[in-house]
Amino acid sequence: MAARADPPGDSLDTWFRHYQQLAVTGVRSVAVAQKITLHLDRFRVFFLESYGHERITACLRRDVQAWQHALIAQGLVAATINNRLASLSACTTWIHAQAPHLFPAGDPAKGIGDLGLPLCTLPSRCARRSGARASRTGMSVAFRRSSTPIMAVTLPHGIWSRWPRISRSS
Repeated sequence: MAARADPPGDSLDTWFRHYQQLAVTGVRSVAVAQKITLHLDRFRVFFLESYGHERITACLRRDVQAWQHALIAQGLVAATINNRLASLSACTTWIHAQAPHLFPAGDPAKGIGDLGLPLCTLPSRCARRSGARASRTGMSVAFRRSSTPIMAVTLPHGIWSRWPRISRSS
């Protein structure tokens, strides 16, 4: 039970290492554990640069949101940002369960949504995979293994949207 005792101090680094030691190492693969370490360290550096300290008790939801916005401003893709936030969220959820007093306003990563991922950003690859047929209107009809047609539209920003085609036979 001594391993579960709160680590000394009010430091993000101390708690992040404590989380990794008790909840990540030996549970996740080495590669995943290294990514989690990297993500948590990036948040810690962001927090330290923003406030000049790394007191975990001062970490609020707005700080996690500010990090999310900073990652967006760096031009990272949504999947990368979501992955980094997932690592932080898992850690803060674990810390909050172990020592709720550390986050007076609650888990700082709770309720921060993922960024939406585009359905497909490469229309030609989508068309090849789904067997879509192109038309002059920019719309395609694809038949998956079933006979249900799927409509796909190339939007101005290059992202395809797909939805089941509605039959007008009544």
